[in-house]
Amino acid sequence: MMGKRIRDLRRGARMTQKELSGYLGVSASAVGMYEQNRRTPDVETLAVLCGRFKVTADYLLFGKGEPSSEAVPVNDFLTSLERQIETRKGLLYQALPDGRQRIFTNAEIDKFNDAIRIGAAMALGVTKGRETV
Repeated sequence: MMGKRIRDLRRGARMTQKELSGYLGVSASAVGMYEQNRRTPDVETLAVLCGRFKVTADYLLFGKGEPSSEAVPVNDFLTSLERQIETRKGLLYQALPDGRQRIFTNAEIDKFNDAIRIGAAMALGVTKGRETV
């Protein structure tokens, strides 16, 4: 049923009902009712759910098809990005005025990765003291 699919997608994204409710602009109890099949999201909320979890309305409403293979948990994406940066030394550099390039140091790359994770956490509304992305 749709409620189970919403719950599975939310949990897969490591979101609480409260976090999802903030994203959707509804109360946490509304999200709970969606997940219990006691209430159905309106069309606008359904569209936001589909966009957030990268699934079709057919999947949410009827279970047809699979969740999009394009959907990747943020933490997995960021870890993959960090690996790519690590394996491609020179990917990040500073352009110097004379046209040369100064490759970032490991400390600068660590700061860059931290900045990306902090930005992702802020975009997802992760609160201080909770598991970060």
